[in-house]
Formats: sequence, C-alpha cells, structure tokens
Amino acid sequence: LGKSLTLIPVEPSHSEKGESTPGKVPDIEVKISEYWGCSATVRPGQPKVATFKVKGGNKTVDPRAGMAGMQGIEVQSSGSLSKGLYVPDRDIDLQPGYVYWPNRQYGKQVPSGARLAGDHQITGDGIPASMKFQVQQDADFMPKLMLRSQGELTDAIDLSWPSVSRARGYFITGVHTNMKSQSSIEMVIWSSADVPGAGSELHAYLSGSQIEKWQKQKVLMSAAATNCTIPKGIFASQGGGQPVPSILMMTAYGPESWITYPPKPADPKQPWNPEWSVRLRAKSTAFSMLGMNFGGGQQMQEDQGDGQQPQQPQKRPGMKGLLKGILGG
Repeated sequence: LGKSLTLIPVEPSHSEKGESTPGKVPDIEVKISEYWGCSATVRPGQPKVATFKVKGGNKTVDPRAGMAGMQGIEVQSSGSLSKGLYVPDRDIDLQPGYVYWPNRQYGKQVPSGARLAGDHQITGDGIPASMKFQVQQDADFMPKLMLRSQGELTDAIDLSWPSVSRARGYFITGVHTNMKSQSSIEMVIWSSADVPGAGSELHAYLSGSQIEKWQKQKVLMSAAATNCTIPKGIFASQGGGQPVPSILMMTAYGPESWITYPPKPADPKQPWNPEWSVRLRAKSTAFSMLGMNFGGGQQMQEDQGDGQQPQQPQKRPGMKGLLKGILGG
C-alpha cells in the first residue's frame, strides 16, 4: 500500500427526511424455524417456530406519513423465537470530526499476505507528536478461515476447518429460505451455539471479555474446535417452492490489544492522563453456500480479518432487520 496511508475527513451528510417513496404492501405469510447446536440430529425441544401474517391488500403505504400511513395494514403473529443475545455495539460511527481510511480517494484493498505488525505513526493537525506505536505480532492480521462443507441439504452436513492461528473462538450461523409462493416464505435459521438466541449479530468485533463470557455460556465454540455438524434435513426445502442456497457465515475471533501513551502506571494511586490510545481487534470471516455444486469442498472467504475498522461498517441485517425488509418496514 506504500509507506503511508492518507486519512480524509468525513463529509457532512446531506440526506433529508421524506426521501422514501410510497410502496404497496402485499398479503404475505412468513414462517421462521429456529435451530441451534452442532449435532447430526435435531435436538429435543427444537425447532422454535414463529409465523407472521401481513394482510396489506396491496395497499399503498407512504413511509413519510408515519403510523398514520399504516392504517388498514393488519399484522398477525403466532409462536415465538428465542430472545436474542445482546451484542455491545463497538462499530465506529463515523461523523464530522473523524478522519478515516479506506476512503473515497484512497481505497486500495489490502493485498493478501500484508502485515499490520510493526512500527506505526499518525501525523496531522492536532495529532500529538508522541503518537508512535508498535503493533505486536499477536495483533497482526489473522490467517484466512478455510471453511469446508460435506453433505447434501437432505443430510447432516459436516463442517470443518483448519485451526486458525491466534483464534480465541469460533461461531457459525446459517439461513435457508424457501419461496413457496409470492405470498408464502419459509425460513430456517441455525447457529452453532449450544443455547438458543445466538444470531448473526455475533459476527462482530467482540472484546476479549465478551468472548470469554460467551464461551463459558457455550455460545461460542472453543479455540480448539475444528468441526461442527448441521442437523440432518433442517435446510431441506419442504412442500415445493423456489429454494435458494443456504448461506453460512463463520467467524474466528482473534485477540484484542490496547496501546496507550504514556503507559498505565503500576501504582493505581499514581495520576494517569493518557494522551492517546489505540484499540486493535482481529477476526477472520468466511462464507459458504450450501446447495450449490462447487466441485468438491465448498468454501468462500470474505476477508482475512483485520485489527481495526476505520471504514464505515456495513452491518449485516439481523433477524429484526430481515423481518423489517420482508414486511416492508
């Protein structure tokens, strides 16, 4: 990437309210089945099932009208899914006053085999001259996560991966959608957690303490894990329809590092006023699409993992966001 990276300021947003356009709300039924755990067979007490019925009658709804524009739209629900786990939001919320990279002028991707470990310095107006620090090898980019799958959608699907160096834990989620008709959708969601409620929100930059907590609660797999099995047949489409490939997402959580200047004194009674601090978190993520023939082991990697997230993050929708999209919210 060169000897330096240029950071540029965030431009003020010029979006205005009222830009949403009216749209029609059809009659639609969405059935969601929730499974969890690595097992060749479905465990007792599963799945949890929830059904949502929207009766819109193709009524035109204007989002700018708020709740008043939703009059005449009926939403019915039955059953319930597990209460989702709370994931602390640690993403960077870019706003005026921030500078960042990659950006619109300098956005070259980090090449494969790049190193983050080494000496770094940040310079610019208002930046302390002391902002020089060294990233240790343990906080470097993580290796690629090589996820492989074996088995048809009607079978128990075996997932495996080589151990990722410096990984502290692993987590996998899967989603399968069956478009039975234009007005009927069936979805299956699954996670590798031993407890219900763990969703795609966990594919985030987690703190070290959060990783330890969720491993004790059997939400995340241990750093020693190298395989997991999806229960037999849960992603197999039932009753016809237009199925789409099942999508898996996997994360290997890496270490967390803090650098402060001056360093925190050993004596807690001694005053400490750091001039700056750097936080580094690492992870490696992979995607896999089941139900498509890739010729042998199926695997797709998203990225190599990175220590910081200076770019405006593009959050993947969780179940709430997915439902809002389906229901037109």
